[in-house]
Amino acid sequence: MVSSAEYEKHATTHLTRNLNDRKLQGGKQLKKANFIAKHGKSVSFNLKH
Repeated sequence: MVSSAEYEKHATTHLTRNLNDRKLQGGKQLKKANFIAKHGKSVSFNLKH
């Protein structure tokens, strides 16, 4: 079994990575939304995927 210190370090790293991933995803969603706002509803299909 891993020591709690090792585990905490791993968990923290993992959590940070998750947060960064979420920020990235949020940025992508925002870009998509802005794109749709500019180019109309023809691309709104892309937002669902």
